[in-house]
Amino acid sequence: RSSTLRRRTTRMEILLLASLIVLNGLFAMSEIALVTARRARHIVATASLLELALAALAVVLGAIAGVAPLGSFSWSAWDAAIGAVATLPLFVVFRLAWTSRAPALRKIRDELERVLPEIFGGASVLGLAAVSLAAGIGEEVLFRGFLQAWLATLLGSLGGLLAASAVFGAAHPIT
Repeated sequence: RSSTLRRRTTRMEILLLASLIVLNGLFAMSEIALVTARRARHIVATASLLELALAALAVVLGAIAGVAPLGSFSWSAWDAAIGAVATLPLFVVFRLAWTSRAPALRKIRDELERVLPEIFGGASVLGLAAVSLAAGIGEEVLFRGFLQAWLATLLGSLGGLLAASAVFGAAHPIT
């Protein structure tokens, strides 16, 4: 039992170290790639590839941690329909927040209006949809498929959900 615990601790230490190294490199690469892409007008392809790289990262980290990021993945038209309907209240809240006069929400809106055209100003609607789809896939595989599943082995289902949600929120600091 002691040997199993030691092996598990070593595996977690390797996983955490690898995660920090890879995430640090990914963030550095993303900054360089986005600046380069802005100059080269290849922002859609660059952003899409960076977002999909998150899924690849999840697979690598999952292999180290013994977690299959797509192990519980399933798809059905019914689930997709429920998911689409579930986004409708979010669109309403987004619209209300976007038109709000609350100072905190205005600050977020002003920042988005400043940054997004600079980054995606030349992108088409189809290009923006591609980046959004890639972000959805990459981030879900990383945060839900890998991180939440891995943290659930350490903290239980609810603890894994809460911790992964907190990390996801921390990774999106503008809001």
